[in-house]
This record gives sequence, structure tokens and C-alpha cells, in this order.
Amino acid sequence: MGDLSTNTGSAGRLPACHTTPRLKALADMVGCESVVADIGCDHAYLSILLVQSKAAGRVIASDVAMGPVGRARSNIEKFGLGSQIVLRLGDGLSTLRAGEAGAIVIAGMGGRLIAQLLDDGADIARQTDRLILQPMTDAPVLRRYLYENGYAITAESLAAEKNRFYHIIQAGRGPTQQYSDFDCHLSPALMQSAPGLLLPYLKKRQRQLESILRALEKSPRQHDLRAHYQTLLTDFTMAIAKTGQKQN
Repeated sequence: MGDLSTNTGSAGRLPACHTTPRLKALADMVGCESVVADIGCDHAYLSILLVQSKAAGRVIASDVAMGPVGRARSNIEKFGLGSQIVLRLGDGLSTLRAGEAGAIVIAGMGGRLIAQLLDDGADIARQTDRLILQPMTDAPVLRRYLYENGYAITAESLAAEKNRFYHIIQAGRGPTQQYSDFDCHLSPALMQSAPGLLLPYLKKRQRQLESILRALEKSPRQHDLRAHYQTLLTDFTMAIAKTGQKQN
């Protein structure tokens, strides 16, 4: 698991890396850590932001393919951060030693893939204080995996870009959490945090579910599926009412 070399350059004269609301929300969730692992780093934009914003003193950035690692190396050298960001080539959490990072970030992948990476690297994941996960799809699948495998969802926030919402999920070792099916779709942690984006997100999900139910009306044999989505719609409508009360 050797580190790949980069030129350290000179960081003092270089501009801040371009960021996005999603990347900023990830950095905010990291908060302040000595060592952070950025799994699936791609261009290393998040790794660079974590160092420049002082959310991390050091970052281990890894990816499974040489192409992303090459792009990451170029950007790390461009911003003169070779002494604070180390690059590794490898699959998932196999690039880490147990306890090496205080927080592991896995962002920009599907929720099923993130769950699989956590499962494949369970020995590493379970010896890390915090997991910060940002699924692009299948967030309910990822939350269910966490609930069923001894992780507690301790915080969750939202980011919005171009009419799309992103979930930033923080999880860690903890007592088994009792959960309902709806908790996999909307975590209590997100409801309790009540960020400014929560109500718009809930209303968007409500509209999506209403659209799905209208489409299913044309399929009389889909009774069970309609019942499932109707229950979800009822639960999201109740969540909207609760959130509206909090904000008034």
C-alpha cells in the first residue's frame, strides 16, 4: 500500500481550489480531522478543499484506476499540496490501514456501491471514528445497510446543485438503532437537524411520489407497489407538516 509520489510545489502563492455546494457540505461535515481518507478521489477536488479549508491536516486520496489518480496528481501538484495529500492506487478501503484515518469519506458513488465497499472493507471501516458518505443514488439502500450492520447515523445534511439534492450522511460505531422502513428514506438525523434545504427537499419528494402513483394507476396489477408508494407519500406528507411547524 505504498504512497504514489507527487511534487510538493509551493502552496503559498496558489489560489483556492474551485468548489461546489456539494463539496463544501462534505468539508463542513468533516469539520476538523488530523487525517482524512478520500476514497474514490477522482480529480482530488475534495481532498484539496479539505486541506485548504483546514478541515484536514493530511489527506489520503485513493482511486481504483490510474486515470483518476493521474488527474488527482496533476491537481495536487498544481495547488502545491503534495506534502499534505498522499495518493494511493487501489480498490475501496484496501488502500488504508486500520485506524489510519480519523474519518473516511466515500462520495459521488451509488449507495449500493458505497455499501459494498464498506462491507468489503469492514475491518477498516469499523476501526474508523467516522464515515462520511454521499450517495448519488440509492440513499435508502445505504441507510438500511448502516442500520443493519451496527452503524449509527449520527448526522445528515443536504446540499443542492442545479435542482438536485445530495445527502451527506455521517455514521459511526454505535448501539444498534431501531429503525422503520421510512427511516431508510428519511433519517431521523436529517429531520432533527432541520436545515434550510429540508422543506424544499421534502416537497420535491412528495411531488415525485405523486407522479409515480399517477403512473401506477394505469397498472392495476401493481397493487402492492402502489400501496408501498402510497405509504411513503403519507409519511413524507407528515414530515412536511412537522418541518413546517418547526420553521414557524
